[in-house]
Amino acid sequence: MSGTFSEALEINLLNHVFAGTNYPPPSAIFIALYTAAPSASGGGTEVSGGAYVRMPVTFSSPTGNPPLINNPTAVQWAAAQAAWGTIVAGGLFDTPTLGNFLGSAMLVDPTDGVTLQPKNIGVGDVFRIPVGNLVVGFAAPPLGSSMLSVRSLATMRAEVLRPRLNVR
Repeated sequence: MSGTFSEALEINLLNHVFAGTNYPPPSAIFIALYTAAPSASGGGTEVSGGAYVRMPVTFSSPTGNPPLINNPTAVQWAAAQAAWGTIVAGGLFDTPTLGNFLGSAMLVDPTDGVTLQPKNIGVGDVFRIPVGNLVVGFAAPPLGSSMLSVRSLATMRAEVLRPRLNVR
């Protein structure tokens, strides 16, 4: 499932490249989890409480055709101390709290990269994005569109590690 860069990031990048306005890159990127997906202008419902925090994420250098970047290390949250609900999307920010919204993507099935695959996080569950499963790049525009209408592409595939109950 494709996601999108935020409108603010798109404006900053366009101004940087085509209007000569300096846009310094964020010093760090953090991923947020959502129970209601944000739009390109932000919003949505970010998880809160139960030991939830945004997690830092790093990205590889672009590779492939089209060029894509991904997370070279797994991103794993601490075990939920309260139910977080059903995670449907992730968002990127430039700070661990508040900050500038950079974009978002829906959670998708890792086998096809398209089918939506929300994850329910209960008490004790661990949300994890495996290596290479947070992918960011640019998508080709639909047929008939100008190549100058390129939109971003982001996919996020995740897994839930559930604690085993020792029942005797």
